[in-house]
Amino acid sequence: MKAVPLMGDERDPLIAEVFALQDELRVYAEELVSKIVECHDLTLQQIRVMERLYSNPGMSIQELSRRLGVSAPTASGLVDRLVDKGMVERIDDKKDRRIRRIFPSPLGQEFTAAIGSLFGNVLARVVSVLDIADLELLKRSTEVVLAAVARVSQEADDGEPV
Repeated sequence: MKAVPLMGDERDPLIAEVFALQDELRVYAEELVSKIVECHDLTLQQIRVMERLYSNPGMSIQELSRRLGVSAPTASGLVDRLVDKGMVERIDDKKDRRIRRIFPSPLGQEFTAAIGSLFGNVLARVVSVLDIADLELLKRSTEVVLAAVARVSQEADDGEPV
């Protein structure tokens, strides 16, 4: 069931504020990871690959391309560059030699864990300064956003444009 949106006039100022706040949050997040990323010379798209492989090691190029929302040749090119940097490894599938599985290398695992730890540490520090009321508000807001993302994702799976 779709939520009935408010009239555009009521929503527009709030939406503009949300976008501005999210942009400010994105800038802070990029600053946090920039030093780690710079020393490995990775693009944002390559970081997305690393995150997906870290949580789902052993994907094929086709699986990875679907998860990234890019073509198989684009995913393959991203993986090629990550292989060259020593961040991922391609391993033949034991059951089907036509398929090569992609795994983070030890260096890639270390890199991805470092980014995850950095965000975890920062989030822990941020929430430590919030009082109970703000923590409850943050929890509820996160639940609302996750539910909306799930709805939009389901609509996209049902063929509706995003």
